[in-house]
Amino acid sequence: MKRNILLWMTSIFFFLSFDEFKAQDCSSNIIYVNPKLITDTGITVLRWIELNPNMVICINTEDEIIVDFEKFNDKNEIPKWLKENAEFINYEKSNRLIEDLHLLKMDSEYVREADREMIINKNFYAITYDLLKIYSNDQDIDSMHPREYYKNYKKVYKNAFNSIKIKNTNGFILGDHNFSAVFLRSIIVNRNIDKSEFKNCLFQFTIVKINNRDTAVLKFTFEGVSTYYDFSDEPGT
Repeated sequence: MKRNILLWMTSIFFFLSFDEFKAQDCSSNIIYVNPKLITDTGITVLRWIELNPNMVICINTEDEIIVDFEKFNDKNEIPKWLKENAEFINYEKSNRLIEDLHLLKMDSEYVREADREMIINKNFYAITYDLLKIYSNDQDIDSMHPREYYKNYKKVYKNAFNSIKIKNTNGFILGDHNFSAVFLRSIIVNRNIDKSEFKNCLFQFTIVKINNRDTAVLKFTFEGVSTYYDFSDEPGT
């Protein structure tokens, strides 16, 4: 019996990488934090944890911390946490998770309705990445310091003439169609797109109605390939 248990445990480690095994207690809605970025500011990780009492950590090692947004008791604390801790996030490891959290399946109703709005009704707002400014002074996303990433968002809305528009907002607004600078940037970074190609990266925003509820959809196109994303209307999603 004891031998069978040992064989079973060995099988688990064989089929799961160490990273996958140690993250079994984490949800899919996580973000990576670099402890060194915390200590470089002159405070200890322990003190940082004390300063963030509503934070939920599922992995805490000397080299890596994983914060689990799914386990926050109060989801309204998540935008505040992101705003205050943006400079400590390990974006190299988190960018793929950030993009995937918003990714829509190509056969979804949201994608079909978005294409209908864009192609048939011509009701969308289009802009290339080199012109997609964010922040109060219309700053390029790629020139922003990480500590500024979660201070402003892009809001998608319909004006009085029912046309799709986008504008900067001062922070996350509950219930709005929020697109963060970090998310928009992750689409570019994950594809290793060179700055010289930013003018060829097309972002098209529209709003579709699904089950009597307005939903903003982003269509990103580069080199003839398109992907579709939803937005954040609730904290941490």
